[in-house]
Amino acid sequence: MSFELAEAVPNNITADINFTRFSVGAYDASSAKTLRSDSVVLISDDGKPVLVFWKYGKGSVIWSGLRLPYHGLLYKNFEEIRLLESMIRNVTAITREKSYASASFEFPNADEIIVHVRNATYGDALWVKMSYYPGWAAYIGEKSLNVFLAGPNMMMVLPGLNGDYSVRFRFEKTFDVQIGEAASVISVVALCVVVTYDLVKTWRRKRRLVKQEALW
Repeated sequence: MSFELAEAVPNNITADINFTRFSVGAYDASSAKTLRSDSVVLISDDGKPVLVFWKYGKGSVIWSGLRLPYHGLLYKNFEEIRLLESMIRNVTAITREKSYASASFEFPNADEIIVHVRNATYGDALWVKMSYYPGWAAYIGEKSLNVFLAGPNMMMVLPGLNGDYSVRFRFEKTFDVQIGEAASVISVVALCVVVTYDLVKTWRRKRRLVKQEALW
């Protein structure tokens, strides 16, 4: 890279970013080789695209050849961090109605959580501050919900409902745990069979000896 960064077209993402303040260093960046027909080059380096934007459905995508998180933190460059923040804000900005949902919860037992949601809207997500583990399952009535890992290592579900409802989280045995338990049971049964067989052999041997002694 020649590191001659410049704003290719005026845009909200790179507005007010001073590229002359970027740390040159070993930037280890790359430029886009091919571009989509609907893409917009936001930043170029000596005419080569290093930051590209395009719309995807109702969302936005930003491709970056700049290693901003690593480079910005390594050199503690405020201007680079400002650009990274602007990129994240732009692609995560969502316009939606304000939610007035509320939630309460109860713990019937150690393996179950029930969350009661009120005044929810369809797009509301339910984030549960419990450590995520594949054994957790979530239900609304008999309907099963996908349980997602949400940082930092918590659980999240997307009920997709309006109004009031209750979500029941239940810790269930995963397939590997079931296999392990089945293997343990089989091992115990096999051990019992072996022990029983040895006892029967010992008993028969003693009985044979007793009979032989009686004949003498």
